[in-house]
Amino acid sequence: MDPNIQKNGWGTTMWKAGHLGGACTMLAGLLCVGCAVVDPKPDYARARDMVKTSTGQDAVYSPEEPGLTEEQVQALFVDGLTQEEAVRVALLNNREFQAAFYEIGVARADWVQSGLLANPTINTSLRFPSGGGGSTDFLGAFSQNIADLWQIPMRKNVAAEVVEQAVMRVAGVGAGVAGNVRRTYQNAVTAEETADLADRNTKRAHELVDMVRGRKSPSASPLDVDMMLGDAMQAELSAQGALVDVAVMRHELAKLLSLGMLPDDVCLTDRVHDPGPVPLSADKAIAVARAKRVDLQAAGKAVDATQAQIKAEYMKILPGFSLGLDMEREPQVPEDGKGRLATIRDSVRSSLFSQATGLPLSGMSRTAEPEEEVTLGPLLAITLPIFDQNLAQIAKAKLLHEQAVKQREMLEANVGHDLAIQHARAELASRNLAFYRDKLLPQVERNLDAAAADYQEGKIQAITLLDAQRSLFDARHQLLHAQLSAGTAMSDLEQAVGAPLAVAATMPAEELVPADDPGKTKSIMSLPISNMLPSDIGQSLLNEPGKLPASQIKDSVDKTLEMIPSEESSKK
Repeated sequence: MDPNIQKNGWGTTMWKAGHLGGACTMLAGLLCVGCAVVDPKPDYARARDMVKTSTGQDAVYSPEEPGLTEEQVQALFVDGLTQEEAVRVALLNNREFQAAFYEIGVARADWVQSGLLANPTINTSLRFPSGGGGSTDFLGAFSQNIADLWQIPMRKNVAAEVVEQAVMRVAGVGAGVAGNVRRTYQNAVTAEETADLADRNTKRAHELVDMVRGRKSPSASPLDVDMMLGDAMQAELSAQGALVDVAVMRHELAKLLSLGMLPDDVCLTDRVHDPGPVPLSADKAIAVARAKRVDLQAAGKAVDATQAQIKAEYMKILPGFSLGLDMEREPQVPEDGKGRLATIRDSVRSSLFSQATGLPLSGMSRTAEPEEEVTLGPLLAITLPIFDQNLAQIAKAKLLHEQAVKQREMLEANVGHDLAIQHARAELASRNLAFYRDKLLPQVERNLDAAAADYQEGKIQAITLLDAQRSLFDARHQLLHAQLSAGTAMSDLEQAVGAPLAVAATMPAEELVPADDPGKTKSIMSLPISNMLPSDIGQSLLNEPGKLPASQIKDSVDKTLEMIPSEESSKK
């Protein structure tokens, strides 16, 4: 008998302490291999760098760092709030932006999970003798699915592309939040200036009412006074409505900053101003956008992810290929053919008979324990791809890839049109602002002064003076909205370009990656979805599954993967 195995009174076997220690050591090693750590910090840092590049800000939220405290926010409000300070607060405190960051952590966790081996499997069973004799038969098996060895690289490629998509989506959310804050800040400042303008218009209207009432030669008619007074009342109503607009826009700004409220004593220090001419040409703006826009980069990563998913689905044609060890402990039957329970039964009967008759127990001897045998051998288990060869999932992956290609082509084709439109709007808004400021407003101011003088002399009717006053009020409002339109158009152009305009204007040509020509990507749908299991392998699996080498199956799958064009080759 093996010296490493000893018998007890019941015929069972026990491993020695040395074998138990070795098993514990192996188990600890397997547990260490299975340990996985999810560390999305580098991905967070890349997303933050992209947001900094697109917004021109140097402070961006990170899930690994504490956010802004109430005291820090209040400290920013001491000297008022500029537009760029509002953007900074939003990039550190906006809850939508903060929540988007956790998509990166989730994607990184999926990447870690994609690289883990499947857990091994242990199977055990007990077989009890039907005749009541003999010991229990024990069977056990340990197996590991080694299909992960060729599936893990593909799964990790897919998961890595998903991580890149998540990083770029977060960068896009950050750029969108910054653009929304700039627009809302400008709207809030415009609302405040509109309220101030309404007050000035009201005062001007009442001054004209007093002037009309005070004219002596000839004296103003009651109708003239009533018409001027009606315009003054309209100006008062406009002033009241403007105050409501101010409150609404301050609340909208507070929402984007994720603040409970924007205190009334916080002054928005930046005023509506002329942003100046557009600092770069339309062609330069388009080139920069195609190189820096994160949505274009994310679309490219989506194409790469679906390309990798196709290969991953091909590798799932053989989903299960397990290797392991199989063990069985089977006791030998005693020479007399009796089971253990039968032997014990006979011994008890003999003992009772001896006690009853007084005869000695001569001739009786203790039944020897049966000798046990342990058999150990290799185990092979293969999931035969007969009915399900994963062809539907392969077709689905191809369709998703085709969809991603079309979506990328759409973005690439539209970016030129969108930039041309935004650039034209920005230039038009700049020209309109200069026209209102330099020509129209000075002209209507002169017209009103001349009309007031002529009315005092009795040369014109009150209706002419009223028209001149209305023209001045309209011109002032148009100038204010022209300033808002110019600022908003410039902010929209900057967001469409994907970088601050001052930086984009000075960006050297070598940093601008030329865009791929849409429409040249070969369609992967041209590949037929055939039965990907070769006939010789299928026949071998049916006849002798245990004798088919795994290398032959893997080589067949590798040849199939070579048929799939890579993303780089599909563009040629």
